[in-house]
Amino acid sequence: MAELHARYERLSPDEQRILRVLSVVCESVGQTVLQQILDALAWHDQAGAPLRRLLNKTLRERLLSDGLIDLPKGALFCRPDLRETLTLETVADGTFAAIVEAAERCLPTPIRNSWEAQNELRRLRVLRNALYGGRADEVLQQLGVGPAASLAGVPYHQVRQLSEVCLSQPDPAWISGLDARLQILALAPLLHQTALELVPQPDHYALMERLLTPLAATRPDVADALAEQYLLRGCLDMVPALLADRSDPKSLALRGWLHFLQGDYAQTLAKIEAAELSERKLSRKRNVYTRGIAGALYLVALLHRGGKADYERVQRQVALCLRASVTDPIEQGFRVLGDLAAVLAGQRPLDDAVWLQSSLSVRGAFPKLLRFLALHWLGERPTADALQVLATCAEQALQAGIEWYAHEAVALLVAFGFEGATPTLAALGDPPAGVVLMTDLLAPRAAWEIALDALKGLGNQADDPGSVAPEAADLRMAWVFELHQNDALLEPREQKRSKRGDWSQGRPVALQRLAETPEDFPYLTPQDREICACIVREQEASWYGGYARTVYRIDTERALLAAVGHPLVVRNVTTNTPVELVRALPTLAAVRRSKDFLVSIEPFPAEIRSLLPVEETPQRIRLVQFDVRHREIARILGPTGLSVPKGAEPRLLEGLTAVAPLLTVHSDIGGGAGVAETIVADPRPHLHLNAFEGGLGLECYVHPGGEAGPQFRPGQGGATLFSERDGRTLRCSRDLRSELAAARAVIRQCSALAGNDGWSWHLDDLEQALSALEELHHLGDAVVLDWPQGKRISLGKETQLRQMRVTLRQQADWLAIDGELTLDDGRVLAMRELLERAAAAQGRFVRLGENDYLILRQALRRRLDKLRGLVADDGRFHPFAAPAIEEIIDGMAVEADSAWRTLLDRLAALQALEPPLPSTLQVELRDYQAEGYRWLARLAHWGAGACLADDMGLGKTVEALALIVSRAAAGPTLVLAPMSVCGNWIDEAQRFAPTLKPLRFGGADRAALLEQAGPFDLIVCSYGLLQSEGERLAEVPWQTIVADEAQAFKNALTKRSQAMMRLRGAFRMITTGTPIENHLGELWNLFRFINPGLLGSLETFNRRFAIPIEQARDASARQRLRQLLRPFILRRLKSEVLSELPARTEITLQIELGSGERALYEALRQQAIERLEDASEAHPGQQRMQLLAEIMRLRRACCHPRLALPDSELPSAKLESFAEIVDELLDNRHKALVFSQFVDHLKLLSSHLDARGIRYQYLDGSTPEAQRRAAVAAFQAGEGDLFLISLRAGGAGLNLTAADYVIHMDPWWNPAVEDQASDRAHRIGQERPVTIYRLVAQDTIEERILQLHAGKRDLADGLLVGTEDGGRLSYAEMLALVRGGE
Repeated sequence: MAELHARYERLSPDEQRILRVLSVVCESVGQTVLQQILDALAWHDQAGAPLRRLLNKTLRERLLSDGLIDLPKGALFCRPDLRETLTLETVADGTFAAIVEAAERCLPTPIRNSWEAQNELRRLRVLRNALYGGRADEVLQQLGVGPAASLAGVPYHQVRQLSEVCLSQPDPAWISGLDARLQILALAPLLHQTALELVPQPDHYALMERLLTPLAATRPDVADALAEQYLLRGCLDMVPALLADRSDPKSLALRGWLHFLQGDYAQTLAKIEAAELSERKLSRKRNVYTRGIAGALYLVALLHRGGKADYERVQRQVALCLRASVTDPIEQGFRVLGDLAAVLAGQRPLDDAVWLQSSLSVRGAFPKLLRFLALHWLGERPTADALQVLATCAEQALQAGIEWYAHEAVALLVAFGFEGATPTLAALGDPPAGVVLMTDLLAPRAAWEIALDALKGLGNQADDPGSVAPEAADLRMAWVFELHQNDALLEPREQKRSKRGDWSQGRPVALQRLAETPEDFPYLTPQDREICACIVREQEASWYGGYARTVYRIDTERALLAAVGHPLVVRNVTTNTPVELVRALPTLAAVRRSKDFLVSIEPFPAEIRSLLPVEETPQRIRLVQFDVRHREIARILGPTGLSVPKGAEPRLLEGLTAVAPLLTVHSDIGGGAGVAETIVADPRPHLHLNAFEGGLGLECYVHPGGEAGPQFRPGQGGATLFSERDGRTLRCSRDLRSELAAARAVIRQCSALAGNDGWSWHLDDLEQALSALEELHHLGDAVVLDWPQGKRISLGKETQLRQMRVTLRQQADWLAIDGELTLDDGRVLAMRELLERAAAAQGRFVRLGENDYLILRQALRRRLDKLRGLVADDGRFHPFAAPAIEEIIDGMAVEADSAWRTLLDRLAALQALEPPLPSTLQVELRDYQAEGYRWLARLAHWGAGACLADDMGLGKTVEALALIVSRAAAGPTLVLAPMSVCGNWIDEAQRFAPTLKPLRFGGADRAALLEQAGPFDLIVCSYGLLQSEGERLAEVPWQTIVADEAQAFKNALTKRSQAMMRLRGAFRMITTGTPIENHLGELWNLFRFINPGLLGSLETFNRRFAIPIEQARDASARQRLRQLLRPFILRRLKSEVLSELPARTEITLQIELGSGERALYEALRQQAIERLEDASEAHPGQQRMQLLAEIMRLRRACCHPRLALPDSELPSAKLESFAEIVDELLDNRHKALVFSQFVDHLKLLSSHLDARGIRYQYLDGSTPEAQRRAAVAAFQAGEGDLFLISLRAGGAGLNLTAADYVIHMDPWWNPAVEDQASDRAHRIGQERPVTIYRLVAQDTIEERILQLHAGKRDLADGLLVGTEDGGRLSYAEMLALVRGGE
């Protein structure tokens, strides 16, 4: 390297500059492109000539011969071991940025075509440009490292290019100046990887210690990386300080590693298991394992403890490792430990443990160490060649500074008696202080010792051959059973557990894999392995002789017997309903016929088969076994049976009694008391129960001869039964009618079983199954419940509300609830666990463990559901949720602190509060409006926000004004509203609340207006202005904030919403007729404004309410949300307060034109005045016609700019207001008539509705009579939500009572015409209140026409039918309409 730099130094300064440019370009480039880059730089040599002229063949060959460049495929390429040093020189001399810019012009880095991909060097160039350019965020983006990533834990392959750039020719001073994140990424992943590979990196390790140690205090990932290095190097005393005061999964795992090295294996287990518990909570994953060396040492600690459960846990952890989406760095070490656990547990002989065999090459230094340790613990000695491999690893570890590994390996070599040469290791010395080596962790045991321990373990475990893999396992083996006539098949299916906890249908598994590599299936139960042992290997002969291939098949008869009692033998993998396989013997039947007795064996044995599957029900299969004696009986009786004449009964009874020890005999012949011992038949029904995942199977039988005797369906089979028990021949006489009556009585008393004609039930609904079991338990001795051994379902007694004890405490600004449920058997279930289990159960039956269920009383079940929806995972809840919590815990044992009791007292006082109406309010409130005011005042007194969500037209503004007046003396009020409504607020405040000082926020004195705002000031601001003036408005401490039409800020991501959330108000309320327009997230955002925190974070709200309600249609979640919000939402429909309303409500909406629309109107008005002035000398009749034409033009401009200028692109304020009204009406299921005097205005409205997909009917003056009648009939029948009607065409003669709203898009001169049109809906037959909206453009001719409605109604009548009657208004009066306030 030094020689290479010396050759570079011998170049001329100009030649060095060229080589530095090539180092920055990084890629291989042709000579022409490099010359273009030099031209772009406009660099000259010392003689003043362009620098590109120096770049010729002579220079190229000299640089190549000096080893300063390479020529891949004839292109120029700077040597990598020189590149970074030269590039740093350009950074130092300030030319780097110019070179990058010139290179981008001539050789751009972005790919030009979508099918192209950046090659390795192009990616490296982009990375270096950002790195040397000081753009750290761009480097992280290029590396794919997110802002939340643990930088020290990023895999090395992901940041390899960064490490190579920074460390191939490291400049410590430059590296220390990099962004701290880049320092971490350059050093930590590299040193982690090289430590695992035992590669020496002393300089880099020293640099890591110097640069990263100061960061450890604030960067947990850096502390973890340093701690790992110290553990590997045996520097245990450096680790505790790095991990102090932390409890995250990584730090806990590293502490477990530290305890392992110190020989404290109990603490190792505790810390790693705590780490995995923490990881489960953080990741919300059920199954996690600890990666890397810490995880492997945890498994070794489990093996050291050495219990059966420990061996099983090791194998489960190994299975998780193998299924992980990211390969573990020492995965093969986990495989080694999995095989070791199987051998130590006696599940697998050493010869079958593949990963412990010397023939298999294990990759990685640490997996090799673990395999040598495993062999030592099993009393095995590797070959000399294998031990030499371990010695080499020890040498490498010592050179790399990984002293812990070196000492472990040397101790193993000594234990194995290694005699090879280890010159470096000879001087290794003692292990680092405090390190306890693993060599003697497990005492070496021979194979026979392991086998005896396994036998002893079998004797101690429950006799449960079908027990499945532990609950935590995510894989299991199911066996699909098929029966075709008498031929049965058994097929293995590997099933996987989903995140929801249910199981997949499974995928077929090759029999060869199960037979040859069972270690690939560590989750197999002992009974699964018994079935797999029935797989036979055969050679299949080809047609011309010889053997073509090896095939594997299941010996079905052996496999079926091995599968008896297995819980996962199924017929349908979709439902996973288990099939019960039952061992049975053939029976001998003696059936009375009219002339004789028929004696037969059932079933008749098939040729060359010793097992015959017989289907009793689809879910119960009898496996009838035949031996030689049974076949002999069958031969004697024949396939059709033996006919015995009447009168031969005594001899027949002798024969039946003789064969009774061989098989069950049931007979229609009485007698036999003298040849067999008589017992009393048991008539009670026996229900054979078989629990399966998600349900219960039931089969009804009788056991006349006792538990060990034969079984029959109630009332079926012979009346006399012969059987054998303990060498005795037994006889019993059955009362078939009594058996049948007893069985039917049981079924009648169990609702889940009633209505079935047969004796088999398959209850695949768990709630129904457990309800049936509960009813059967209540029947007592009337029925016998038979469970498979070890598969009994335990049902506790029904729990009551009084068994629940809750505690309530204050936590900062929140409250917290906790508690416990005491069960009848003395067990105590914590509230959090109870809530989790109850949520998973979805019913009264809560699963406590395998086949162990708790029965919740319905009242308690409902309370728990409600509670789960109101409290956070840690039990905290918002104080505003107190009313709902108080209702839930009523009837439980409550222990509470003073904060809770004080809150309840305050709520009680609040209910009794009767705030008086303000005396200065100049309007008489209706009863429901007065109640609305009192509701608002109570919430304001409590300090909670309010959502007034009354139906349109019920007077929400007046109620809000009453509340504002009551609070006005304490400070200013802010009203936020759509621009079109702001004027209404000013007008109504002036009209109804004279003590208020309503002020419109806008104009040039905005700052002064806010600074001077005080008591009784009512500031009205539009939502549009809020976005630009939000910071100023947020500085004012408002006494009251009212957000009218609050759906305007429903979207939490908008700037408007963000500005709303910054406002400060002692009391916040919103008014809206549609608090939810699209999804529940809008409701969450509105409540975030009025009552922050009540609904939790958006993620929590979605999980608790939005997703269950919107996607799962969860009625209980809807009820929980309604209960939580009920105190803060007041929603009255017109139908609810109809008696308090007039039959007809008229509302005028002042529409404020946008700036462009206002400018257009003003321009048209000025043009009209100019034209009228120019026509001042014309005939009076012409003047009047001209004036009416100008008035008409202005009126059309008020409706929509395109009605005045057809090509205008300006938005229409009226159309926007119309859209908002329509949305609210449709959300609340209203229908409306829409009137306009301009047909082309209706066409614009219809285009808008078409674009929105809103259904409507249409009628104007050109509509034929028949079509007109059809449209009216269709609307009345419910076809369409709106009816667009031209005022003159539809103002009379129509009955449209299907609508309860009327919208007048533009005011007509004569209000009587509008009244007549409105009466199309407000007429006899209308059963709902009718609301009439008039949309009037503010400060325009329309507003002055409204004034005519009020002040000159009789004069306005003159314009009703047109110009001929206009004489009733003078020319001057009409001209005043155009001039306005001039």
